[in-house]
Amino acid sequence: MTDTAAPSSAAFVWTRRHVLALTVLCLAALLDTIDVTVVNVAMPAIRDSLHFSESGLAWMVNAYLVPFGGFLLLGGRAGDLMIVPTSIAAMSGVTAARHGVASALLNVSRQLGGALGLAVISTVVASSTARSAAAGHGAQVALTAGFHTGFIVAAVLVALSVVTAAGLLREEGRGEHVNLIELQAG
Repeated sequence: MTDTAAPSSAAFVWTRRHVLALTVLCLAALLDTIDVTVVNVAMPAIRDSLHFSESGLAWMVNAYLVPFGGFLLLGGRAGDLMIVPTSIAAMSGVTAARHGVASALLNVSRQLGGALGLAVISTVVASSTARSAAAGHGAQVALTAGFHTGFIVAAVLVALSVVTAAGLLREEGRGEHVNLIELQAG
């Protein structure tokens, strides 16, 4: 007896959106792998300059990857807590015919903000590293100085964005129950 039943209507069908999501996830996994590979390539130089043993190098990789994974989880949760409410707030009061335009503007502003922040930090790191190298410091010292300056600039940008967000958020409307279905229908 053979089973010749018709395929279920609930069968999964790949769409362009699914393929794009899978591609993004695969690229993220590739970047993580490249990140770990860079650390592994640098291990002989780290061992020589810091006088680590083989077991010390293994702990160094773990000490790098465990916080990395923790920050990935923290970033994902922070995205859950911030992206959805800001999207809802940005879309409230927008007519249904304009939801696409409002969503596009919101997404473009997020992407541009991230790109500009990364451009500023990258430029600061590169110029600080070049200045330190020109002053006669070795490559390791110059890179460390550059990244130190970059982290300071990133911290200042984060602090400015927190202060700006706190100043722009109004007290009105906080604590009110919002019906999302009515909000989308309006």
